[in-house]
Amino acid sequence: LILFDRFSLENGNSVVFAKSGAGKSFTVKLEALRSLMMGTEIFIVDPENEYEFLADGVGGNFFKISLTSENHINPFDLPTVGPDDSPEDILRSNIINLVGLLRIMLGGLTAEEDSILDQALTETYNIRDITPQSDPTTWADKIPLMSDLAEILDSMDGAESLARRLKKFTEGTFATFFNEKTNITLEKNFIVFGIRDMQESLKPIALFMVMKYIWNIVSVKVKKRILVIDEAWWLIQSEDGASFLF
Repeated sequence: LILFDRFSLENGNSVVFAKSGAGKSFTVKLEALRSLMMGTEIFIVDPENEYEFLADGVGGNFFKISLTSENHINPFDLPTVGPDDSPEDILRSNIINLVGLLRIMLGGLTAEEDSILDQALTETYNIRDITPQSDPTTWADKIPLMSDLAEILDSMDGAESLARRLKKFTEGTFATFFNEKTNITLEKNFIVFGIRDMQESLKPIALFMVMKYIWNIVSVKVKKRILVIDEAWWLIQSEDGASFLF
């Protein structure tokens, strides 16, 4: 009899490697189901939509993530600020993560562009009265969108290239995914985000946004959870994606 409790380990992380068809997904699904039966909350990032049937079978939620999906995630969302949290640290950490996301979206940044973008993101939150001095309980109702950042960049000297490259994510087809308010909630104990129908070049970006959204939720309350990132190589192709995953 072998008893395996991931939460009793000093480091409960693991990576599953095997050749195609060897049973990687089956093994992960089996542990996810067993953990779910023991009260563990399960999050799965699924690039092939192969966990959709499983989510339906256990009464979970399956969110389809694509340019034409009705499910939206706003990358500017912020976690709930707890009584022991520093609003300034929360904002600063979020801006750092957003710079990493935008570095992937915009195909890299120069040192000057990195600095401009950091300032622009701070101002984007400021115009919505989301600052270290404002009341964090009011932040959720005032979260900016990608188009707000675009307006800030349009008004800044030296940000012409950034504004031009960002425009494809705030206008046209891309805007239906990247420039919308979040409209999903995590109310079930088994949650799957399916990104199979997202364009290949946008999958690393979608992975980053989904993981950032999950982190904002789970960082508020500590409990038993497992996060499964299937085909994680999509995210670790970029230094920023790998850093965020770490």
